[in-house]
Amino acid sequence: MSSIRDVAKKANVSVATVSRFLNDPDKVAKKSAESVQAAIQELSYKPNLLARNFFKSRSYSILVLVPNIANPFFSRVIRGIEDVGQQHGYAVLLGDTRFSAQREAEYFQRVETRQAEGVIQLSPHHPGHWSDEGFNVPFVNACECLPDAPYPTVNIDNAEAA
Repeated sequence: MSSIRDVAKKANVSVATVSRFLNDPDKVAKKSAESVQAAIQELSYKPNLLARNFFKSRSYSILVLVPNIANPFFSRVIRGIEDVGQQHGYAVLLGDTRFSAQREAEYFQRVETRQAEGVIQLSPHHPGHWSDEGFNVPFVNACECLPDAPYPTVNIDNAEAA
């Protein structure tokens, strides 16, 4: 497996130039960018996403909490979430809470430990870590939502849909 140093050596540029090319190719001179791209292809280089995510303090993951993964309705919702997430460079982590507040709290710890950057909850109740002041986790409630929820919601009009 090749490293970023191998790519830099092959392209006859610095490691910083390769890194800059990977993160913002428009900031690299055309000739250098072409050399780096050729070296990446020749060496079949794949960037270390864990290192990138650690450096940027980002996970590029979204946690979707599903109350019942066996319900076929949720598969279509999850597919839509995953399609949009992927377009924006995010992976979707799926948590089947089985209507358990304890399981939900365990999944929320993944966000608190930065394994995911936010939560989309598909069940109609306040999240386990919610208080009147809110919490520091990006959160959206979708599908079945509490009326007048103090956080963002995406509601479905079942009567209109029928």
